[in-house]
Amino acid sequence: MHAVTDVSFSARRGAVTGFLGPNGSGKTTTLRILLGLVTPTSGQALVDGRAYRELADPARLVGTVLEPAAYPARSATDHLRALAMPLRAGRRRVTEVLALVGLDDAAERATGSFSLGMRQRLALAGALLGDPELLVLDEPANGLDPEGIRWLRDFLHSWAAQGRTALLSSHVLAEVTQTVDHVVIIDRGRVALDAPMPEIGQGSVTVRTPYAGMLADLLADHIRATHDGPGEPPVLVRRTGPDELRLPPGWAELVGRLAAEHRIPLVELHTTGPDLEGVFFALTGGGQEGADGTRGTRPTLPLAANR
Repeated sequence: MHAVTDVSFSARRGAVTGFLGPNGSGKTTTLRILLGLVTPTSGQALVDGRAYRELADPARLVGTVLEPAAYPARSATDHLRALAMPLRAGRRRVTEVLALVGLDDAAERATGSFSLGMRQRLALAGALLGDPELLVLDEPANGLDPEGIRWLRDFLHSWAAQGRTALLSSHVLAEVTQTVDHVVIIDRGRVALDAPMPEIGQGSVTVRTPYAGMLADLLADHIRATHDGPGEPPVLVRRTGPDELRLPPGWAELVGRLAAEHRIPLVELHTTGPDLEGVFFALTGGGQEGADGTRGTRPTLPLAANR
């Protein structure tokens, strides 16, 4: 049995590439192959035309966040100084990356007292020590609050605007929709979709609930908390009936999560049009495996990017 088979795609310079797939699809194995942690039986994974193990100074070309880890008794500063030593990065660089990820106020705190979101930021700071050109991030938004998610989105946009590259794996489809420029979906060890985000199309999410007003307020609070532009945030939630809301594509997952957290019953929740969430679940069969370990037959998708 193969973990991945004939997986081929490129993370383009000056872009954020989203690498998506259900659990067990081969995402982590692919990232580990790229970083030289797993040796493939055939094929090759290249960074700037060379295998990771052949790079003379890999941390200055590739920054990685796979699993946040730090000695709990060490301060954030000491943790980063230990990582900086083999990179020949000085104390000034440690101070710079702590400020860059918003941990300068917690620099001398023991990392064991950090929340999951703070540990994620610390891991990203470590990845940035060598001032790399490529970031490889596995679930970087895990544990971040809405403000942290907005910060990460802004950071990745500015990173790509500098002509650098980011490859991120994530399961938060609503956030991926707002963050990435290109999407690669993998399923059962094979690439199911490789397309620019605009080609995936636009749809909308329809929600019906007797508590439409309450849900609209919760969504508005989320939009305000994650708004990253000047002035007031745009109106993204429309009331289309006494019990009905209309939202942008990719928001069904967020609606379901908020409804569950606040015990709001949903009468209807569906997506129209080929948005990222609809494409993802169509290509992966919803990520649901049967008793034989296989997933359902993929339906035909009405979008040009399904190639």
